[in-house]
Amino acid sequence: MEDMDSLPKTSAELLEEIQTLQDRLAIAEGTLQAIMQGEVDALVVSGRKGTQVFTLQNADQSYRLLVEEMQQGAVILSTEGLILYCNKSFSALLKQPLETLIGSYFYGYISSQDASLFQSQLKQVERGEQIAIELFLVSQNIVEIPVYLSMNHLKLDDVVMNCVVITDLTEQKRHEKTLASERLARLMLEQAGEAILVCDHTGIIIRASQVACQIWKRNLVSQAFDTLSLFYAHSYVHSLEQPELNSAEILSSSKTPFSIRTVLDGETVRGLEVDLETSDGQALNLILNARPLTDRDNHFRGAIVILTDITRRKQTEIALKQSQTQLQQQLAEIENIYQCAPIGLNVLDTELRFVRINQRLAEMNGLPIEAHIGHTIRELFPNLADQAEQLLSPILETGEPCLNVEINGETPAQPGIQRTWLESFLPLKDGDRIIGINTVCEEITDRKRIEAERQKAEEALRQAKEELENRVLERTAALNQTIQDLKEAEERITVSLREKEVLLKEIHHRVKNNLGIVSSLLQMQIRRVPDPQTNLILQDSQNRIASIALVHEKLYRSDDLANVDLSQYIQDLTVYLFDSYNINSSQIRLIVQVENVHLDIETVIPFGLIINELVSNALKHAFPGERSGEIQIRLTQSSSKVNQQQTLVLVIQDNGLGLAPNFELKKTKTLGLTLVQGLVRQIGATLEIVSQEGTQFKITLVKS
Repeated sequence: MEDMDSLPKTSAELLEEIQTLQDRLAIAEGTLQAIMQGEVDALVVSGRKGTQVFTLQNADQSYRLLVEEMQQGAVILSTEGLILYCNKSFSALLKQPLETLIGSYFYGYISSQDASLFQSQLKQVERGEQIAIELFLVSQNIVEIPVYLSMNHLKLDDVVMNCVVITDLTEQKRHEKTLASERLARLMLEQAGEAILVCDHTGIIIRASQVACQIWKRNLVSQAFDTLSLFYAHSYVHSLEQPELNSAEILSSSKTPFSIRTVLDGETVRGLEVDLETSDGQALNLILNARPLTDRDNHFRGAIVILTDITRRKQTEIALKQSQTQLQQQLAEIENIYQCAPIGLNVLDTELRFVRINQRLAEMNGLPIEAHIGHTIRELFPNLADQAEQLLSPILETGEPCLNVEINGETPAQPGIQRTWLESFLPLKDGDRIIGINTVCEEITDRKRIEAERQKAEEALRQAKEELENRVLERTAALNQTIQDLKEAEERITVSLREKEVLLKEIHHRVKNNLGIVSSLLQMQIRRVPDPQTNLILQDSQNRIASIALVHEKLYRSDDLANVDLSQYIQDLTVYLFDSYNINSSQIRLIVQVENVHLDIETVIPFGLIINELVSNALKHAFPGERSGEIQIRLTQSSSKVNQQQTLVLVIQDNGLGLAPNFELKKTKTLGLTLVQGLVRQIGATLEIVSQEGTQFKITLVKS
């Protein structure tokens, strides 16, 4: 009999069977979906045999609910690291659905730098150890999450698994980071080398560094920033224009207050100079940098201000500018003196090339200044090269100067004419190293010629004298010699005497010029010496030289070579002294009353030095500060009919401070008064001193 199952099925039967299979498939798919979403107690494992579903036998419903609702993430891993189960907290932590997590590998959610650490710890778990570590998981939006993992080994009915509990450390790490930032901020404020102020949105200071509190000498917290009295700095332009103002006066000259409101309104301030006058009157210069203060969510919280003290730097800058200005003035003065000096000056390098030369020496050589620079002596003056190299080479080797050497030769200025120069060579050093030679040159061709002519004139005069004496003898012996011969002899003597007079005037002129050169050299030295006391001594020496030079000037300008007009001499000397000490005539008045007196050179030079010392002493010491007064100079002359003697009385007095109460002339050690006493003795005069309502010096000279 034919099997019933082998019979063909009707269409209705086939449709019913299809419907049954579809219903079973729907139930299976729903069950599988519920298992994969964790809604039933089962495990879904994907392996070589495909997807396998294991139901959890004897599962405890309350335990499952506890695991599902716990705050920590819970994960069960296979030994291969496959996620067999995870709860909703783990899903929320990684921001991924359960269906995506279950069945995936746990390694895929571990930060790359922690993967090797997790793998090594997992091996220890498989050996039965319970492990706890900190690492980073990576969420769906690629954000690293700090977590604390607790792992142990789990075995159920011969199934080996790893149980993992995950604790989110994000808030804890954020709190720790906030505390660390707070500690760092506090430490920075305590140890900052600058004044740092933090204000809230109303401008009240909520934090202040120690430096800021030290500047204002009080605790600044809870005080309004705008009460700190900070002002925009406009003062240093005025300080350069008016250096006599002090810092407090400068600060008060223009006060525009700085307000924190500008920063609280959202503006950033960088590199602003401000001024501050502290409670003890000290003026400070500060650099202010400020910006609005926002939190990590970019919410406005206030302002932060950093103040840097630049007071010393400003003072240094001002001092440096003033020093540079003064140095430039001094260099300009030195350069002017160098170029206008009446003597030749130049600098040579170690190869005897001209590095620098003044106008006077260039004129002596007959070449412009630029034609000298960079050329050697041999290239420019071959006729003088042998003499120069012989003198200069030892200086470069030993460093010893060579002074007052006469050199003879020719230059392009006067080809074919032998000229004579008096030169001094001094080594130019950089520390101990010789880098060149300074040369001081004075042409003495005319002087040598005048000296030769003077010697010739003296010889002629001597011969004329001898001749005259011989002729007198001859006249005595022979009374018959004619008067005409005598007149001719007298005329020759007169001519000779006139020539002598010319030579004497030239000598006085040369002496005056040489003393002027010495005075110029002293002036150069005054410019170079920074010590005021040394400068005063050099100036006194310069004035003494000027008083002597003035005598020679008066002589060569006068028709009388034997005597000097003392009236005009005193006028010129006192005017020079007032100019030398830069005395304002409206402060110290000069009264000169001098009779018409003429003195010979042996007397007028000591007289001039005495006047120089006493007037200089009054200008320097009688009227300190802004004190005003007057200086009187009186010179009278009287004659005695009995013994034919002349009496000169010189009085120099002032109405200044006067001498000290215990002053004794014999015990004085000052150079000026010692010199005056010596000069008085030299001319045979007497000195009287009266110190009452000022000081009076009276010199009396009796001449036969």
